[in-house]
Amino acid sequence: MNLQVEIESKVDEKEWNQKLTKSNASTTYQISHWGKVYEFYNSKPFFVTVRNSTGEIVGQLLSIVHNEMLWDGPTSLARFVGTKLNLRNSLTWLYGPIIYDEDHIDEIISKILQALDQISVKNKVVIIKGSSHPFLSKFSNQLFKQAGYQIRSWATYITDLKQGEDFLYAGLDKKTRYDIRKSEENGLEFVVANDRSALDEFVELKVQEKLRGGKKTKADSPHFYDSRWEHLHKNGYEKLFLTKYKGEPVAGILNVIFNGNVSQHGVSVSSARQPLGGPFLTWNTMKWCREMKYLTYDMGGINPSPENDKEKSINFYK
Repeated sequence: MNLQVEIESKVDEKEWNQKLTKSNASTTYQISHWGKVYEFYNSKPFFVTVRNSTGEIVGQLLSIVHNEMLWDGPTSLARFVGTKLNLRNSLTWLYGPIIYDEDHIDEIISKILQALDQISVKNKVVIIKGSSHPFLSKFSNQLFKQAGYQIRSWATYITDLKQGEDFLYAGLDKKTRYDIRKSEENGLEFVVANDRSALDEFVELKVQEKLRGGKKTKADSPHFYDSRWEHLHKNGYEKLFLTKYKGEPVAGILNVIFNGNVSQHGVSVSSARQPLGGPFLTWNTMKWCREMKYLTYDMGGINPSPENDKEKSINFYK
């Protein structure tokens, strides 16, 4: 099959995003606006487009080269040495590639992997990390292994929102249903955030929870969240939900939305106040998404074989 590959830092947004709507596996993580958000971090988006002999798009992947995020956490010395040796760059993607011609999927994937190699060499990338959407089950792990990738199994919970509300509620664990009822009795409030300041409340909630757990942390620059609000929230690609108790936020879920698919991108639940806020918030968020006629709700990735207490607690919560 004659395939042509394009590697670009900018694309025709209308063509790129409209094509993504043709796949039920497309999410916000692959739209052009996602790349714009991360340019704030001095990261570089790279759009890989594979076309057939007629010019039709048969494969897409948005990947991002970062020169900061991989090094979040090392000592200042390690960070300094990494800078001097140009060892900072990583390449990542989420829930891709998106393939439209399953009869030639291996050929298309091979072209995309070659493109990623080119991007990595030109940008001195030292590590590549990506994930595929669960709906894309026909990927050949062998192609990735041959290209030097290590395959790690991961899992997620995806709810079909076309099911009735009563059916969904009945499917919840008995303890979860009790927690939701108890939260309602305790006067917890479900809030759909519609103003920029709510993002700051969510970020502060995350920071305080990490500090409470004994971790050193700091909030991202407010300008980063300005970028998220401008490129994602204002265009309907992201939505924040909060649980409040007596006017104070006690839990938050940041979701990304595209093509009927809603994915949890960030979650924070206060362990100090109203610990039942998490189940209450998740259930009401799913109800809201169903009322908005969205199709699926993805609760985010978990390790099917948890390796530590943190991963076990995440699995239990979901």
